[in-house]
Amino acid sequence: LLDKVRDPQDGRRFLLRLTEDGVRTHRKLTVRTARMNQVFLAPLSAEEQSVFFDLIRRVADAAEGLRNPAEPLVAQG
Repeated sequence: LLDKVRDPQDGRRFLLRLTEDGVRTHRKLTVRTARMNQVFLAPLSAEEQSVFFDLIRRVADAAEGLRNPAEPLVAQG
């Protein structure tokens, strides 16, 4: 699903790239995930979905801040 290739700008690093099979798998999973989201979110109104996604974004941003402690966490409230 992935190929490991040397970074052309920094020969010390490697990059991961999707193979053709990886691209096909990603497409299938994207479609499947979109369908599942429609089913799971159907009980929520558009406004509730918006609030839900905002909360998830905030949690994800906080988790990313823990992963990269050099970047300051921004408190929202």
